[in-house]
Formats: sequence, C-alpha cells, structure tokens
Amino acid sequence: MAEAPSSKFFTLEQAAEYCVKQVPDFFADSSKVKASEIGNGNLNYVWKVSDGDKSLIVKQAPPFIRCVGESWPLTIDRARIEAESLIEMGKACPEYTVKIFGFDAKLGAMVMEDLSSMEVLRDAQIAGRWFPKCSQQLATWIAEVAFSTSDFSMESDAKHKMIAKFSNPELCTTSNAVFFVQPWTTHEMNNHEAYLKPTIEKMRANDKLRLAVARLQAKFNSSAQCLVHGDLHTGSIFVSEDSCKVFDTEFAYIGPLGFDLGLYIAHLLLNCASKVAAAESADTKKVLVAKYCKEVIDFMTIFREEFMKKVIAAKSASEKPGVIYEFCNDFVDEVLQDAFGFAGTDVFRRTVGISHVDDVDKMESEKAKKTARELSLKFAEQLLCISLQAKPSLSAEDLTGKLF
Repeated sequence: MAEAPSSKFFTLEQAAEYCVKQVPDFFADSSKVKASEIGNGNLNYVWKVSDGDKSLIVKQAPPFIRCVGESWPLTIDRARIEAESLIEMGKACPEYTVKIFGFDAKLGAMVMEDLSSMEVLRDAQIAGRWFPKCSQQLATWIAEVAFSTSDFSMESDAKHKMIAKFSNPELCTTSNAVFFVQPWTTHEMNNHEAYLKPTIEKMRANDKLRLAVARLQAKFNSSAQCLVHGDLHTGSIFVSEDSCKVFDTEFAYIGPLGFDLGLYIAHLLLNCASKVAAAESADTKKVLVAKYCKEVIDFMTIFREEFMKKVIAAKSASEKPGVIYEFCNDFVDEVLQDAFGFAGTDVFRRTVGISHVDDVDKMESEKAKKTARELSLKFAEQLLCISLQAKPSLSAEDLTGKLF
C-alpha cells in the first residue's frame, strides 16, 4: 500500500489500494482499479472504487466532524462501531443490511458493497416516489435485529459483552444533546424561524410535553434493550422497487428498541408535512395525511407481528423461564409507546434544532415551508402526547383524527 499521508486520510490512490487489500479476490485486474470521491456527508469521507465493471465503497472516519473541521473532534471508533454493528445486523437480517467486506479500526476505514443501483429513500420521497414495500421490509429488519440482540434471544453474559462492545459514549452524548436538551432550551445551536417562536415557547412551557421528553431521555440513556441503529432516518436507507438496505450505523449502541421505530416514523411525517404544505386543495391534503398516517400504523403493526412471531418461535425452543416470553406483550406495548415519543422528539428537533431535513428546507415556496414547519410542530406535540398513553392507539383513523 502507498505510504499514508501524515493526516492519515486516504488519497484516491490509497483508497483504491486499501480496497484491493481488504478484498483481494473481488476485482479481476487490480491494475484497473481506481477511486473517486463521492461522499458529501457531514462526518466522513467516502469513495467509490471500481475497475470499470464492478465496484465497492470505501468509507473513512476522520477524528473530527468533517463539515466543521478539527475544531470539533470526534472519535474514529465510530467506524469500528459502524462496521461491527452492520456485521451483527447482517447476521440477523442479511437481506436488508448493507454488506461489510472488511474494516480497519486503526484507520477508521471500511469496505462495503456498492448500492449505487439503488437510491436514498429521502431523495426518492422528496421527488414524490413511493415504495410500498419499504416500510414493511424495514419493520421486519428492525424486528429481526432487535430480537436477535435482546434478552428474548441472548443469554445474560453474551448480552453484557455486547453492551460493552457497542458502548458509544461520544455519539450517544451528541444524540442526547440534540434530541432532549438543546431544542427544549434557548441554545446557541438551535436554528429556527422567528415565526415559530411562540409555538416553540408554548411547547417548552407545557409540563405534559416536558414530562414526556424527560421520560424519553431517561429511556434513551438507561434502557439497554437491543442493538439499535441510532440514526435510522430516510437518509440512512437505500431503496429500489423490490428491496431496501440499511446503512450508516455509526450511532449504533445497545439502547431502547423504540428509538429506531420512532426515527423512521418521524421522517415519514416530516416528508408528509412537506407534501401536505405543497398541496393546493383541501381534499388532496386530507388524502395525503390519511396515506402517511396509514403508512405509520401499518409499519408499527408489521413490526409487532414480526417481533412477536420471533418470540413465539423462540419460546418453544428455549430453556429460559417462560415468564420472559409472557412479558413480551407488555414489552411491545411499551416499545410502541416509546416509538411515538421518540418520533415526536425527532420531528421537534428537526424543526427547532441544529439539523433540519431537506424535505422541508429545500421546498421552493417560502409560504409552503412555513406551513410545513408549523405542521411539523403539530405532529411533534401530538406524538409526544400519544407517548404518554399506556397503550397508544394503533388505529389509522384515530391517529389521523388526533393530529388534525
């Protein structure tokens, strides 16, 4: 391999050579292999490595946030966590997990399959494309990964080793701040329009909402239920007509199952807010709201069915005390309760905090942006209120009625 630069970041030549070294039998002629930088993310460097026929992806984590620079340091251990979590997730559900071919923890680098034949779900949704299979497949993915890394499947010693393996203090601290602290206070990192300020201040002063957020913050920081993606929004999912693939798991840790469910719901509803705001007729708006809310409910329902199916199958083959399986219904009720709440915190922080979504921010009409942002805050408030119910309703009609 070519000599590494003092910065330890790959040049194009080094990215290609690293890829060939990690996967020596993938390319027919390594002399034809070249790399091109394709990443435009906030955190990492990404290259596509190809011989003109086949290709792979190389990703490298610098010891800082790329979009900010060295003034904001960040551990490169996030690359190890990403690679090892994707490997673990791939064991549970290979069909919907990006494949890792190799990684180097010291370099903060990995090689993974190239999914450029697919498209990022967020981009597709912004363009108005709909993938009917995606939510069902993602619900299955979450259920299978969650079950295989939970107490319903793992023995205690193995589970505690996994908790240590995926300890992710820096990125969990970041998530704690941007979900549960900064948006709910007057903070220099917040970024929102002045016209939202009265609604934001009213929500921050609402004791019921503050209680919901406090409960969710405690759950995020103390509930080691299973391996979670930790950043499962529509920008972390590749889609095609027939399949989806989950990637970008550097925020992974052993946490509350409802977190991944909630983040996906949040970004469905943020996209919904943008589409409803852009629609001209009241009838079209109602149809869109019903469509998205039904998607949320179907997603939650399929998750519950798939998770319970795994638990029931395990019960008949396990030597564990039966009581853990008898607890499963109550466990899933609580997971769904958490999911609605985490969805609410994400919708709120994506409207108020430092990091927004292109679904809304790249809308052409300022009037439509305003409507979408106001609608997003309505979603956030209602979702947080629903999360305080012991058994949240799974009726699409009921959810639609409560939101509007």
